[in-house]
Amino acid sequence: MNEQRKTASKFKIGITTDYDNRANGDDYWSNGYNLMIVLYQTQSKERVRLMEQYLIKRFKKYDECENILPGGEGKLKWGPPYYAYLALKVK
Repeated sequence: MNEQRKTASKFKIGITTDYDNRANGDDYWSNGYNLMIVLYQTQSKERVRLMEQYLIKRFKKYDECENILPGGEGKLKWGPPYYAYLALKVK
């Protein structure tokens, strides 16, 4: 993830059950994000939430990180599988 974040002016870490829909959804594109990468896939809601929390805690120190909340609080409507992803505003 270090290499990917270095190519971005801003980035955000998140979780989803529908990666394709999330990656192509207007909420990220309209906010300037133009690349999304799967970082982790699991069959466990608990594990994907823990991974999101870990990644946000690990990378929140960088000014480019736009996560505000600590992670794990988002709704996962479907699944499994569950995905942790990195959304980027590529320079």
